[in-house]
Amino acid sequence: MKIPWYFTRKQTIVAAGILVVMVIFAARIYGYIVKEPTLSLEEIYKTQGIPVEVAGVSRGQLDIWKTFSGELKGIMQAELTSHLSTSVLEVFHSVGDTVKEGDIIMKIDPDDPSSMTVKFREDQELYLQALRGYERMKILYEAGAVSKQDFENAKTSYDIALSNYNSSKESVDIPAPFTGTLTNISVNEGDRISSGMTLATVAVTNKMRVDLNLSSEKAETLKKGQPARIIVPLRHEDVTVLGQVESVALSADPVTGLFAVRVVFDNPDGMLVPGNITRAQILVYSVPNALIIPKSAVLSEGDKRSVFVVDKSNIAEKRMITLGWEGDEDVEVVAGINVGDRVVIKGQNKLADGALILERKPEK
Repeated sequence: MKIPWYFTRKQTIVAAGILVVMVIFAARIYGYIVKEPTLSLEEIYKTQGIPVEVAGVSRGQLDIWKTFSGELKGIMQAELTSHLSTSVLEVFHSVGDTVKEGDIIMKIDPDDPSSMTVKFREDQELYLQALRGYERMKILYEAGAVSKQDFENAKTSYDIALSNYNSSKESVDIPAPFTGTLTNISVNEGDRISSGMTLATVAVTNKMRVDLNLSSEKAETLKKGQPARIIVPLRHEDVTVLGQVESVALSADPVTGLFAVRVVFDNPDGMLVPGNITRAQILVYSVPNALIIPKSAVLSEGDKRSVFVVDKSNIAEKRMITLGWEGDEDVEVVAGINVGDRVVIKGQNKLADGALILERKPEK
């Protein structure tokens, strides 16, 4: 084609560019005009279904473990204290030492000028006086110089003074009440202490205990001999330590209204440490052939429970159910659904009775 003489090369390029732009613009306008209408979310749900996750109803082993928090203690454990407000003279042992019954753990200063040490010094003086009187009276009695009644009176006075002195002495020379392991020492030599302050702890740790105080509603699900466990998290894997319920109080504490429950655990490897707060799990219910569904499937409306059951046409039906025991993840159903039914476990908040569903795979 021959270009007219009145068009320069530059003018030709500009005209061509304008033409291209006009064509593109026209195409876009046309696209907007003939574009198919966008469906609303409700219309998509009606035609394709509401996306939900579904699980099958089956029978299987259902174990219900209830979790209770409590402090771990040795099967025998004692916190050692003194009724004196004074200072620590000497500590004879270290944490981790095995001590025998009667071993002196530490010595407290009995000569501190504070008034709290006065009773010890008085009991000590009375004991020494009674000891001298008893020894003198014994010699006289054996020589026939005093009556048996006078001798027995001196013996009684001595026994009372000795008992009082020994009681006071236990606040000065702090002894181990039984053979065990020294699990804690909370003071050092020279530290000031106050009356009733815990100075050290002695425990027998080959077995451990968790003491619980529970409401009547929780306590009534427990009984002696029920299996128990503590899951100990380690670096590479969790380790389960087994135990059982040792006792459940038959009456409530008159002050708190709570029931005392003791759970004991074997601890041969020392994985359980006194003083740690733990989560003890107790098997309160176990049935081998329960009708089970995930807990997430259950809808609550007041005291009523329901699920959405999906039929072969992917239509959801709201169905009332009766629950048995409830676990952390699964629940037992005693009426309302059957083995082989499919229930919605996620997304049911968008459903109504008779809604079409679109089953999707569970998120990983």
